[in-house]
Amino acid sequence: MVELMLPLPRSTFQSTEDWWITARRRAPKHLRSDFDTFTILVHWRIWKERNAMIFHSEFSSVDRVFDLIVDDLHSWRVAGCIIAF
Repeated sequence: MVELMLPLPRSTFQSTEDWWITARRRAPKHLRSDFDTFTILVHWRIWKERNAMIFHSEFSSVDRVFDLIVDDLHSWRVAGCIIAF
């Protein structure tokens, strides 16, 4: 398990991209690729949950989405897509 002190998104960031760039700079260089992959994974899961809401009227709790992100993370690790988290 790796702990990174990263800034949380707040209103001073103009976009998710601004947050991503700022947070990525704080990550150790050897972990930046994993950080990028993890960030994409989280956004992908949020996008999938958004689609489930819009197209299937399925609603998940924050806890459920978090659990799905953890499940995705384990799957991506087994596939060799991410190492550190």
